[in-house]
Amino acid sequence: MAAGKLNLTIEKGATYTQTFTYSTKDPDTLVVTPVDLTGYTARAQFREEIDSALPFVSLDTTSGITLGGALGTISLTISATDTAAILPDAGVWDLELVIGSTVTRLLE
Repeated sequence: MAAGKLNLTIEKGATYTQTFTYSTKDPDTLVVTPVDLTGYTARAQFREEIDSALPFVSLDTTSGITLGGALGTISLTISATDTAAILPDAGVWDLELVIGSTVTRLLE
C-alpha cells in the first residue's frame, strides 16, 4: 500500500492539532471499519525537503502522537515552540505506524 498524500497547513508559532482515523473499506459492502491500533507505535517527521539531513520536528507515541486503540484514531500535536521552527511555505512530512518489525508508511 502506498502512503496516502495529505497536505497539512501548520501555522508557524501556533500549537497544531489534527486527528485522523485509520480505517478500511470493504469493497463489497462499502462498510468502513476503523483499524485497531492497539499494540502499535507511531512516528512522524517534518523536514524542509525529502533529502534534508535533519527534521525540524519529530513526533512519536511518547511525544506528540496519541493512538486511539480500537477506534483507529491518530492524534498529532505539535507545540507552538516546535511550529516556530518550521520554515515558511516549505516542508514535507510522513507518518509511520509500527508493530513489531513491520513499518507502514501511512501518510505523507
